[in-house]
Amino acid sequence: MNSETSNTLAGSVQVCQSCKTQFTIEPDDFGFYEKIKVPPPTWCPKCRSVRRMIWRNERSLYKLSCSSCGKSTFSMYEDSSRFPVYCRECWWSDKWDPLSYGLELDWHKSFFEQVRDLMNKVPQIALWQTNTQNADFANFSRDNKDIYLAYSVIHSEEIYYSKNTDDSHLIMDSLDTNKSDRCYEVNMGAHNYDCRYSLYARNCMSSSFLFDCVNCKNCFLCANLRNKEFCFLNKQYGKEDYLKKIEEYADSWSAILLAKRQFKDLIAGAIHKYAQIIASDNSSGNDLADCKNVHYGFSGFEMENVKYATRCLMTKDCMDICHIGRGTELIYESVSGGAENSQNLKFGVSCLGGLRDAEYAQYSLNCQSIFACIGLRNKQHCILNKQYTKEEYEV
Repeated sequence: MNSETSNTLAGSVQVCQSCKTQFTIEPDDFGFYEKIKVPPPTWCPKCRSVRRMIWRNERSLYKLSCSSCGKSTFSMYEDSSRFPVYCRECWWSDKWDPLSYGLELDWHKSFFEQVRDLMNKVPQIALWQTNTQNADFANFSRDNKDIYLAYSVIHSEEIYYSKNTDDSHLIMDSLDTNKSDRCYEVNMGAHNYDCRYSLYARNCMSSSFLFDCVNCKNCFLCANLRNKEFCFLNKQYGKEDYLKKIEEYADSWSAILLAKRQFKDLIAGAIHKYAQIIASDNSSGNDLADCKNVHYGFSGFEMENVKYATRCLMTKDCMDICHIGRGTELIYESVSGGAENSQNLKFGVSCLGGLRDAEYAQYSLNCQSIFACIGLRNKQHCILNKQYTKEEYEV
């Protein structure tokens, strides 16, 4: 053990090779690293997160010509990119073969140099989209229809100017919205219908300017309410009196601005929960729901035994992941794309799903036993996009 590392009863204290601050590797972390056969990290959790996010350009779009058909398209890559950029139709077509770009493994050359060489040859998809319709200005979009300037959207329809939207319909200007319909400027909400200008609202209907309210209907400018109806500024009214109260806010934009100022004061005087963690056991972070044994998790739901995760859902036994979810297990140091229904994926970038036993994979789909490959579909036993036999691959 070198001078930059020391042991404590709580784990191993190390010095980050990036920012030079101390961080602790917990005893349980070592068990995970041994399980997936990787060495302990040399960077602290924050620097590891920054390193992953560098691989994800989510909201900056550029106009360029497809390197295959020449059609004008929008892309998350600049026109000056070293690699070819294909429009969605060309990239998903059979007009090109990812194996044709395969490289022979060179034992006398740095591994990451060889990965870079492959990256500069294989076409990349202009925008990360799978099974998406009418979404020319949407990135990281899966199973959607009618999406405009919205990002990280899954199984949704008619989503505009929003981010992190799941299983929802007709959402505009919202953040972290799950299983909701007809909502505008609703942030970190779930199971809402016909709601506007709200924060941390759940199971609410036909309401506006709610803060940390649950199962409320026809409420306006309220905070910390549970199971209420026809409330204005946290005061109970009859239906007719309530409708008269909110009528004065419905006629003009100036009235909405007044309500926004009142809402700001309302939030300042409301009770703030230590963290927005709902129906979760032994979990820490924020904006979590239905989780178990999740630590340093943010903006996720239905996770179990996960650590250092951001915008992840339906994952199990994972660590150091961002934008990963739905049926994934044993994922480590990976970012973007969801990698749905994948197992034992390490160091993945923008994987498309259905991967098994993959390392350093990018933009690959339904593959097994691949190493340092880009753009492969329905393949196995490949290294640097070159096909091997099972025996050759294992050696």
